[in-house]
Amino acid sequence: MYCTLANSPALFEAWLALGAQVLRRSELTPRQRELVILRTTAMTAGTYPFTQHVRIGKEAGITDDEIGALHRAPTLSDWSEADRLLLSAVDELLLTGMLSDESWSALTAAPGEARRVIGVTATVAFYRMAAWMLNVAGTELDPGQQAALGPVSAHEISPPASSGPTRLAPEPVDQWQRALLAETASWPRFQDHPERRSAGVYGTLAHNPELFRAIGPLMAYIMVDNELSDRHREMVIVRSCLRDRAQYPYRQHVAIARTLGLSAEELQQISEPHPMLDDQLGSAVIQAVDQLHDENTIDDELFDALVAQHSVPWVFDLVATAGFYGLVSFTLNSARTPLEPGETLLPNLILEKTAR
Repeated sequence: MYCTLANSPALFEAWLALGAQVLRRSELTPRQRELVILRTTAMTAGTYPFTQHVRIGKEAGITDDEIGALHRAPTLSDWSEADRLLLSAVDELLLTGMLSDESWSALTAAPGEARRVIGVTATVAFYRMAAWMLNVAGTELDPGQQAALGPVSAHEISPPASSGPTRLAPEPVDQWQRALLAETASWPRFQDHPERRSAGVYGTLAHNPELFRAIGPLMAYIMVDNELSDRHREMVIVRSCLRDRAQYPYRQHVAIARTLGLSAEELQQISEPHPMLDDQLGSAVIQAVDQLHDENTIDDELFDALVAQHSVPWVFDLVATAGFYGLVSFTLNSARTPLEPGETLLPNLILEKTAR
């Protein structure tokens, strides 16, 4: 994993804080965390991370029979109610982009559990991103390992209603933890515009201050330092939010894309099932995002073409951008964060996601 990311040192450095938060400082118990990671990497065809976490999962108390059951839909095995709920939440996020009312209510039943459920959405999104990265790179198993991932199945899940009452109201900036206020004040996005912190996305993430602080380096890298042009970065984000059925970030980044010169026609095409763009590289970017969501990788032909035109780190940045916005989308969708002002609506584009 680390040697793969070392091909892009700046991304690697930005990645580490979020990875450490999800793996080392999770609100979940070690066993719960590993169940989430194993089901996520199974559903995203992540042979390398699944195989690595079989060992870690066993150290956390997961049995061989449970490892086998993680290849099947949660309702098809004899899990405890708590385990079934957690595993079903993984499937809901990966297949529909948000938690169902049942899952949200159950996971937030106890006071203060909003922080924990944001930890769940972040863990699923982070390990989907990790699986995508390793799949795209073709990272081989470590010496002496044998693949532990077999065929995976999931029940068909109908997307829950994306609209409805807010589940988790954004936390006002004046109520944020002092450490979070101090740290975010120095972030590039807020340094000259501290008022931006009042946006709903940040108020929602503020319910889990440690996670919010941990995403800072990766968010800054994606928005400021990554190798994609601003134009192609926004294409990746808009298409990724569309694929994850995320109205809030879709609206925000359509507006950003307009300021960067993307035309109404281009934005319309980006939101079509089969976009037809005059920008050849833009078309390849959209194709790559779709392949990540549909196949959990980028095929060799497209990968080689993108690397030939740019570089391996450029492709890694594309994957990281799409993956990071999964974290944003899963969290805001599940919280039903109120939309910012605007008229842009998420198109009713349903491209089926399946377990591979």
